[in-house]
Amino acid sequence: MPTHRERILMAMQGELPDMLPYMPRIDLWYNANSAAGTLPDRHKGRSLNEICRAEGWPLHKIIPEYLNVRRPEDTLHRAISVFSLKETVYDYRFSGDIEVIVTREGDRTRWNTTRLWA
Repeated sequence: MPTHRERILMAMQGELPDMLPYMPRIDLWYNANSAAGTLPDRHKGRSLNEICRAEGWPLHKIIPEYLNVRRPEDTLHRAISVFSLKETVYDYRFSGDIEVIVTREGDRTRWNTTRLWA
């Protein structure tokens, strides 16, 4: 049986997982139940991240840690709205016919792509 992460990756790759990967807004549930003192006994005193880890759920982040990238070049790819953070469950790669060109001139960095034709 695939894990939650594997189901998400399957869906992102256009494959059909055995069930729909669903990620509820666990932060809303946690905030409400924590404030009301109604967290389940097994989770009393735990943080949201601790509960997610204990249940095997992905960590839910509203504001990601943008400086926590997988590779140095991932910071540059934000220029085209491609984000790859350590806390995301997916990664990306450009197709083989795309060349990424990065040039630095003083304090400026330019990021361009070129399509390579066979």
